[in-house]
Amino acid sequence: MKECSRCKQTFPKSGFNKHAAKPGGLQVWCRECTSDANYLSRYGVTRIEVESRRESQGGVCQICGVLPSNGLVVDHCHDTLSLRGL
Repeated sequence: MKECSRCKQTFPKSGFNKHAAKPGGLQVWCRECTSDANYLSRYGVTRIEVESRRESQGGVCQICGVLPSNGLVVDHCHDTLSLRGL
């Protein structure tokens, strides 16, 4: 078990990404916190907002209405970084 240094919750080691340079070979943030930080820095939204959008779209692509076999990705404006859909 390991504690996330961001959310302070305890998870099994499988709840952390690998990082060879860190003590114990694992990231200091859990996978959920890492995902949140990635969405926030790239698109200005949280993982929770993306999941909410996915649910409101019924899990399908907002543009074509098809469920992609490899999952949905964030569609965003490169100028403003605003989220357009998934």
